[in-house]
Formats: sequence, structure tokens, C-alpha cells
Amino acid sequence: MLRRRMALICAVALAFSAFGVLGGAASATAVGGIPLPTAQVQIAGNVLPSLSQLASQPADPAAPLTIGVALHRPDPAGEDAFLARQNDPASPDFHRFLTLQQVVARFGVPAARTGDVVSRLRGAGLAVQNVDATGDYVSATGTVAQVERAFGVTERRYTAQGVSFLANTAGPFVPQADGITTVVGLNTLQHFTRPADVKHASNPARPAQDTCLQGTCTGLTTPQDLWSVYKQPAAYEGQGVRMAIIGEGDPKNLLGYLRKQEAKYQLPQVPLTVNCVQGGSCGTDTTGDGEWQIDTQASGGMAPRSAGEELYFAKSIFDPDLNNSFIRWAQDQKGPKLASASLGECESSPANGVFTGPLGPTNANLGGGPTAVQAFGNGEASAVDPVLKTAVMMGKTLFASAGDTGSSCPVVVLPVIGAGNGVLNQGVPEQNYPAVSPNAVAVGGTVLYTNDNGSSAGDTYKPGQPPATRNLEYAWTFGGGGASLYQPAPSWQRSTPNITLPCVVGADGSTTATGQLCRGVPDVAAQSGDIVSNGYGVVGSGGFTSGGGTSLSSPLWLGMWARVQGGAGHNLGFASPLLYKVGNNPTTAARDFYDITVGGNGLHAATAGWDYTTGFGVPQVSGLLVDLGGVSPASVGAPGPAQSTSPTPGQANSSPASGATSNGATTNGSAGNGAAASGATSNSAALNGGALAATGLPLPVAVSALVLLAAAYGVRSRIRR
Repeated sequence: MLRRRMALICAVALAFSAFGVLGGAASATAVGGIPLPTAQVQIAGNVLPSLSQLASQPADPAAPLTIGVALHRPDPAGEDAFLARQNDPASPDFHRFLTLQQVVARFGVPAARTGDVVSRLRGAGLAVQNVDATGDYVSATGTVAQVERAFGVTERRYTAQGVSFLANTAGPFVPQADGITTVVGLNTLQHFTRPADVKHASNPARPAQDTCLQGTCTGLTTPQDLWSVYKQPAAYEGQGVRMAIIGEGDPKNLLGYLRKQEAKYQLPQVPLTVNCVQGGSCGTDTTGDGEWQIDTQASGGMAPRSAGEELYFAKSIFDPDLNNSFIRWAQDQKGPKLASASLGECESSPANGVFTGPLGPTNANLGGGPTAVQAFGNGEASAVDPVLKTAVMMGKTLFASAGDTGSSCPVVVLPVIGAGNGVLNQGVPEQNYPAVSPNAVAVGGTVLYTNDNGSSAGDTYKPGQPPATRNLEYAWTFGGGGASLYQPAPSWQRSTPNITLPCVVGADGSTTATGQLCRGVPDVAAQSGDIVSNGYGVVGSGGFTSGGGTSLSSPLWLGMWARVQGGAGHNLGFASPLLYKVGNNPTTAARDFYDITVGGNGLHAATAGWDYTTGFGVPQVSGLLVDLGGVSPASVGAPGPAQSTSPTPGQANSSPASGATSNGATTNGSAGNGAAASGATSNSAALNGGALAATGLPLPVAVSALVLLAAAYGVRSRIRR
């Protein structure tokens, strides 16, 4: 059926190829009984704000651009109704997951509309790269001149704070009948940010949790530490479950890093498969290695006997490229049901262009007067959220980092243009996307200190030590969290105590507060560390180093949820409704979560129950296995090492996923070659116990003070070139 649909799109595209381009006038002649669009509309908000305040010059007409065109799906209300039934135990549709073919048949964009977009792009000279199966996203490449012709825009080159980028001066014109919601990639500034891009202060001298003060130990944790602290039973280690990582760039170094970490911690080798999602090449970028080494080694460390990890990698982190990674994973019928995305960017207004006031460090959900309501050019949610909704209908779960900018999103003002990253609360009370999507599980961060068990970490790891126990765990100062300004709370979240903040914009983009509860994030949390004293032991280009930020928290949850799904023995579907079911029940919440009640992230404090800093808290996997996986309480036993005796390094007892190898990486498509770049994470600093004691502060407060100092003296926001 999918082949027939794609053939129909191509046939329609060929039939329409002689009838103008997206930005021009179209003939009213019908082809095959299908009327051609005549009316053109401008997507006014599909442009970066305040460009007039920056110096610019004409763009090179031959400069390359990659764009993505998102189309409105015909029955969003029907999709929402189906999802409600899919999560309702009383409905015949409860946990009845659709195939991709069924999603296309019931909710896909008509082939005529998608075909018209394809033909018009080609008519302007652009090369169409990908058309997704549901017909709601078309990716293409071309030159500035071709993009200008296709959308009736003017591109100019701007420079700000040493960063040069292309951007359209006004919104694009598109055929009204095609139902285009946004055009991604008209500027080269916007991109997803990786929290792990920030290089933290480091001290490689004593990286393990064996620097202690009054029984509280700082430094790196090991997989074995987290098995114990988060109550992960030895009998359930993700057997039979495959996991996916959303990312970009040349993955050539990642397998070697993963194998070194597994060997040191005496873990089985998790099979690694690479899916290059843009024409068989992942490109040459290796600047994201620091992120992807955290993702693979955190998820693999939590699910050491999973059936494998699969990388869905685009050529770059810019929106029009990376969107293809989400699409390929979501629509991969035979691919992993679980994935993690340790990246994000500011959410955007549903009006795609409303801007009513200055940005400021206020809680806009409760404030009066002008609010920080804006769309940053691309309207990324309009392009990606239908894709994530497809994934949910197919029974998939995406875990996403809530971000490393506290109760704000990663905005850098130029003067009000954003695409930054950094460990710093940037004052804009918007949330990170895709974490804020109702079709993702948002994961916040905590700082975790264990007892001194002497096991150490990294190069000094000593196997066979007593299990670590939690001494202190509190909300990370810069862990993402808060309320969306625009996205209403999904049905499974509305009855949760402490979710109280209303939306300030209606679904139509009106700027009057609706009073409707807005989506609160994060949903859950896990260790993120705090830059200077805490992290998780991973291997990078320089050997053992610290993985941290919510870039760590999200893949930790991916691996731990793989244990739950593996224990269940069947697909549990989208995790969020299940987590809220047990989290809102006091009995199961006490069994399934460790509630974080200390710390905060700027606007919000950790409190008893769900909160805007850590959600329901960190997992107790043994409880989740019982309450959601359906395993017997007796079977979870005491959490501990993967086996009663350590496995031979590199030995695995699970079968590789189809197309994967047990001791190497299988690549679906050819990966390009690029120069190696240094990892983006760093060694964690070991705190001097005497210096902390001299402050007279409790340890968490003293550590937080050091974090703030680190942020003030060298950990700064920046725009990635």
C-alpha cells in the first residue's frame, strides 16, 4: 500500500510539474479531476523576529539550502480521539497499535496535496530528497535562488555576535489548498541544541564517587551504582528490547568508545546499528560525539542485555536535516519501539508568528500584560509533532531531555533571535521541544550523591564491591522544567496535583490567557549531575570522562524503560499515560518513584509529589516492573549487578537485532568521513571536602553555590557556528 501511495504521489507530481511553483500563480486547470490551487497565502510568522535590527547583505544566489515543507494532516481531531481510546482500558482500541500502513490509510495527507508540493519544488529547480510515508513532510535541497523562486522570499546574509547566517526577510508564500503549515530551513541559524555541547569545568584527578565528606561522596557514578540506587533487578536487563538514538553526524568513533566502557565495567556488548537517514550518508560532522557517547553508553549501561541500539542519524543538527531522523525512527515499522532525543530548541507559538512583548525573566503563565509569545522562524512543532503522534499511534515512546537551562529554553538574544545552548538559565519561560510535546516523555535532571562504597569509576573501577546506596539526590539547578505557554496539558496529565499553570495563548494563537491547564514538564527525572561534582562515567576521545546534563537523564530512562518493557514481554505502548497512572496513585507512586523534594531550577522548586523540576521523581524500576510490567514481586528480588558473577568482558547472551552484529556496528547506508573532534563532555571535578566543610553550608547548598560560580565564570551560552 505504501508503495502504491508513493507511486501516486510521484504520478501527481509529474502531472503537476508544468504548473508553476509554490510562490507563483497557479493555473486553475484540473488534472485527472483534481483542481489545482490558485490562492496563495503567506505564512507570516515563518521568519526570525527582529532581523531589521541586524546588518545584512545580499545572499549568494548559489549558496546551498536544505528545506522541509510540512503539510497539515486532514483529521487531527480524529487522531486525538483515537489516541484517547488507545489509552482507555475500557475501549476496544485500548493498546491496539496501528501499523504504518493503517496510519497512512486513516490519517495520511492526500497524495494529490503532497504530489503538488513535490512538483512545485522540482519546478523551482530543487532536488526532492525525502517524502515521508504519511505525506506530511517533504525534504529538498537547492540553492538560495531556487528557494527564493519556490516560496517568493528574499534571502539575505546577516551577522551577529560573530555568527553569519542566511535568513528570509519575510514569510513564504504557499498555495492555500496544499495546507502547508511551515517551511523549515529558510534560515541557517536555527538548529536543535545538544545540552552536552557545553564543555564543563573539569578535574580528572579523582573522577569517581569516592571523594567523601561526612559519608556523602561526589564524582562519577557507574552503571552498577545506578542499578542499585534506582532499584534495577538483575533478572530484567532489557532482554529482547531494541533502543534508538536520535542524532546526527558521522558515528565512526562511537562503537569504539562504547566497547571500551563495556569492557571496563564488565558489561555485555550491546549490538550497534547505524541508520543514515538522508541518502545513505550520515555526513562528516563529529562535533556531536560527546553527546552520542553519553546516549549510547547510558542507555546501554542501564539495559546491558538489550537486543541492540540503533542510531537514526541525519547529516547535521539543523532543523531540516534532523527532522528526517525523527521521521525515519517514527515510521520504521520494524524498528525499535523506544528512543531517546538528547537535544531540543525553544517551543514555538501555535500561531506561528505572534510576538506581543519583550522577553523577560518572568513566569509568563501567571504574569499580566505583554507576554513572551513568539515563533522562531521554523515552527518546528508544526513539522515534527505529527510525526511523533504517528509514533505514539504505532506504540512507540520517545524520551527527550528537558534541557540544561533551568526554567527557560535555550535562547540567545541577537537581540531577540534564538538558537543557543549552554548551562545557564536564560530567563525565557518557554520549554524545550520536543520534550514539551504531548507525544514525548520529558526527562529532567537530578544531582545524585552515593555512599562511599569504594568501587570508584572509570579507569579506577573495582568490580565486586558492595552496591551503592543513595545518600542525597536533589533537583539540578539547571535542569529543564516548567509549563508550556501554548501546549494544553494532555488528558493523562490534567488531573495531576501541582499542575496548575494555565496557557497564555489559545489554540488559534490568541494572546488572551485561556485558563486551560498547559503542558507541564518534566514528566520524570534521573541523574544529570551538576557540572562540577557529579556525573556518569563514559568513554570519549580522551578516555574516561563525565557524562552529564539532561543529555544523560533521557538515555538513562530509555535503558531503564527497556528493562520494564522487556519484563512485560510485550509492547507497553506510549509510556506517559502509564507513568501518570501509577504516579497519581499514592500507593504505586511510593513503590515506583523516589520523590525529589529538595532543590529547584529557577522559577520552580521541587516539592512533594509531581513538580515542575523533576516530575514524579526518579524511578524505582522494581516497582515499575511490578505495576506496569506485570511481573511478580518475588521475581524482582534485590537490585544488584547484572550477574552473580561478572561476565567475560564483551560477552553477551542476547541475540543481535536483525542486521546487527554482536561485536561491531552495522551501517544502513554509508557514513561519511570527517575529522575527529574532541568530546563535548568532560571529567567531573572532585570537590575538596575540607573546603566544603569550611563554607558551613549543607553539602547540596555548597555544591549548588559552586555550580552558580561555574556558570558565572566560564560556562556561557553560545551560538554554535
